[in-house]
Amino acid sequence: RHGDKTLTIDARPSDAIALALHVSAPVFATKKLLDAVHTVTLQAPPSPASVVKALGMHIQNLDATLASFFHLAKADGVLVSSVEAGSQAEQHGMRRGDVITSIDGKPVKDIQDFLATYKEKKAGQEMLCQVTRDRNPLTIRLLRSSSDAEMKR
Repeated sequence: RHGDKTLTIDARPSDAIALALHVSAPVFATKKLLDAVHTVTLQAPPSPASVVKALGMHIQNLDATLASFFHLAKADGVLVSSVEAGSQAEQHGMRRGDVITSIDGKPVKDIQDFLATYKEKKAGQEMLCQVTRDRNPLTIRLLRSSSDAEMKR
């Protein structure tokens, strides 16, 4: 209504609701429409994937999409998203696309698992990484760096 005139507006439901909210107009809905609506529970969006640099490689959490791309049965492990030229990781055979699934027999499900195991090691101590590459398991030996300066978030 505008004064004594009533205006009729043809709009998509989303636009009509937005317009009604903008002008503080009431929104009416039939019981039949409300009964057809499914309840949606709002959740906080998942936190963005963290990327960590350690031993000259950048690693990130796997999600279902990445696991499917790399032909993995589940999203456990961390993906080596890049390996720096000349780094320890490259020298010991780590490659982009490798998925680290365990270190010294301890499962690595995500970056937190990787970091916990990494921090347990002393400088120069060996880390035996179980890796999946091109659907095949392999083992790569890395050494814990002498400083935490090589590990960054």
